[in-house]
Amino acid sequence: MKILMVRPKPSPETIGLQHLMIVEPLELEILSALKRESDSVVIVDMILEKRSFDSFVLEHKPHVLCVSGYISNVSAMISYCETAKHYFPNISTVVWRCALRGLSRTF
Repeated sequence: MKILMVRPKPSPETIGLQHLMIVEPLELEILSALKRESDSVVIVDMILEKRSFDSFVLEHKPHVLCVSGYISNVSAMISYCETAKHYFPNISTVVWRCALRGLSRTF
């Protein structure tokens, strides 16, 4: 199974530590350790990437998209899931660490 794990780039209006320092997407690294030997996992940190999210989806053709972020990243996370579903309608999408009730009704 091909799994694409993504940390979204926060909105420029977001106030947070990413303006002072950038830490690794540890939650995605920990989750990726749970994969089966036959699974292929790619972690993409959109805070650092220059390429578009679309390019990663089209290159890796994942079966599962896992997006991790905070409540301030909800619009980006929804956009990433919608984009992946546009290219691959049968893709499974997982949103991690989001405490917004409305998000579960969106997907």
